[in-house]
Formats: sequence, structure tokens, C-alpha cells
Amino acid sequence: MSQYPVSKRLALDAMATVYTVPAGRYAMVSHLQITPIDPDNEVDVTVQWLDASDSDAIAPLCHGETIKPNDTGPIYPMGGTLILSAGDQVQAEASTAGDAVLSFSALEYDL
Repeated sequence: MSQYPVSKRLALDAMATVYTVPAGRYAMVSHLQITPIDPDNEVDVTVQWLDASDSDAIAPLCHGETIKPNDTGPIYPMGGTLILSAGDQVQAEASTAGDAVLSFSALEYDL
């Protein structure tokens, strides 16, 4: 078992892969949160999981979720734990570059 903390500033209007489960492993993703970091502007965020075992089918975790400055703290688009298989990806984007950070922890296990 290996633990990988992930923290990524979200890119502008471009879905970016923030984590990919390595070959020969599976991962338990927990405590996925999005934190606004711009004190003056709201930001819309989208987070999705690509299922490699299903032709990279998209499973939305949140879509266009608005986070307002100084009004909303972190949001948690996923309750509980997400089990990902080798090749699965977590992707995210924001409406304004760098205005939000996606953080989570992934515990990886050998198959």
C-alpha cells in the first residue's frame, strides 16, 4: 500500500488529468475537496472520473459547481470513498485559471 496526497490548482476551461491509477494497482480515493483561493471572484468547477475499464466512460462527480468568494468554504463533490482501477483518471477544470485547488488522498494497492 502507498499513499499519495494530490493537490492541484485547476486550469482554465480545460479538463486536465490530476491523477491516474498506475498499471497493476487499484486506488481508494477519499476526502476529495475543492477550495476557492481567490478572495474576490467566484469560480465554477467540474470534476469527473474516467473509467478505463469502460472505454473511458465519464462519471461526473460535480459539474459547473459555483464556489463564491468569502461565502462558501470548500466543497466536497464526493461523499465516501471512490474505488478506482488501473488506468482510471480523475480530471478537473475551473472557469477561472488558478482560482480553485482540488485536493484528495489516494491509497494505492497492488492487484
